[in-house]
Amino acid sequence: MGRYLGFRAHSVPVLEPGRGAPPSLLLEMARHNTANVMGEAVARALDAWRPQLDALARAAHPVETDHKLHALEWRILPVGRVLKTDAVDHHAGLDLVGCQDVAWDMVGGAVELNLSEPTLATHVERPSGHVVSPLLPRFYLSFQCGHHTLAATTLKDAAPDKAFRLRAAAARYAARLRDDLRGSPVVR
Repeated sequence: MGRYLGFRAHSVPVLEPGRGAPPSLLLEMARHNTANVMGEAVARALDAWRPQLDALARAAHPVETDHKLHALEWRILPVGRVLKTDAVDHHAGLDLVGCQDVAWDMVGGAVELNLSEPTLATHVERPSGHVVSPLLPRFYLSFQCGHHTLAATTLKDAAPDKAFRLRAAAARYAARLRDDLRGSPVVR
């Protein structure tokens, strides 16, 4: 995953500004999703990141991020090679996120595949040629929690089994977010 994300960071930089949400909007989205799923008291913990927003914006090197690093997106080929599927245009979706620093995908990959974030960062930084900005796991986790909650609500009558799985995934993201919010904001 480190080589894959490093390749994306090096090979598909965003040349036109404004193709992704700035950290201030990501924080707003994270607060909104967190408040809707876990309550305002939990969402207030995200306010500790407000003073870090300018530093996050300055450190970012936006790329055409993948956004979909869930386990089902990866295949192990018979020869042992690992293949990432469906990776072309998720950054151009209709959600708020858009193009971000490769840190968005790095955090996503660490969360989705239970990888060490610092180790993954080292593998991403080498081929990308720059330090991965400290985009926060809380933003990614809040996005996924809100996304899965909304999808589950939408599908509750039409596809109750799928809605159940989506609610379970949202609960996992919420639990991880709650644990993450116990920490304090630190910019690497």
